[in-house]
Amino acid sequence: MADNTRISYSSRAIGKLFDQFYEKCASTKPVTSYKSESPVGQFGIVAGLSATKLDFEGNYDPKVPDANFPMSYNAAGGLFFNLLIPRLKERVSIYNELAFTSYKTSESYQTDYSGNSFIRVTNSLGFGYIKLTNMVRYYIPAGNLKVFLNAGISNAVTVSETNEQKTESKFSTPEPVVTKKLVLGSTRSYEFGLAAGLGAVYKRFGAELRYESSDGISDFSNLKSSVKRYYFLLSYRLK
Repeated sequence: MADNTRISYSSRAIGKLFDQFYEKCASTKPVTSYKSESPVGQFGIVAGLSATKLDFEGNYDPKVPDANFPMSYNAAGGLFFNLLIPRLKERVSIYNELAFTSYKTSESYQTDYSGNSFIRVTNSLGFGYIKLTNMVRYYIPAGNLKVFLNAGISNAVTVSETNEQKTESKFSTPEPVVTKKLVLGSTRSYEFGLAAGLGAVYKRFGAELRYESSDGISDFSNLKSSVKRYYFLLSYRLK
């Protein structure tokens, strides 16, 4: 009687059929198995330096959009989970990173008057984030070294904030009178960005240069903010 059992035309189904044949009908086993490979997960730590530039554009306060906030340099670090795709000969992976990153920057301007009188305003802005970055990574083997390119998105939640405008006024008083208020009356607690990087992996060690552009901190429709970040990151694979 004919066997009407059918198998689907897929690598998993055909591989399973060959494995069953060698197990039951062949006297010797094949050198390689036809079983489909599972994705390979790599877990490790990542740490490095970030350089952050904050910019504004709009009509919220004449001084805020025109401010030239200097670059902020800070440490960054966290954990990563890299999922290698075996069917693509481990040339492609899904890279996921959970890390802490931050920046703090200040900008001042002063208006002088006669008789040593002046008004000095200092705007200080700083934010700390827990950030999840998800990227697709492509590897280019070069001997024992693997060069890679990756690109993807980042989502961050604010965990700390500095948002202070300090005004020092000196007119008829011997010492300046200091008042403080917020630079921005309303800020976002969530940040979305696009990221891309270039790096290399050697055995368990890795290094990457990464660029990220995000939508910043302003929650006002008439004031747009942007944050540009540059990272130099080192990584170590634990598993």
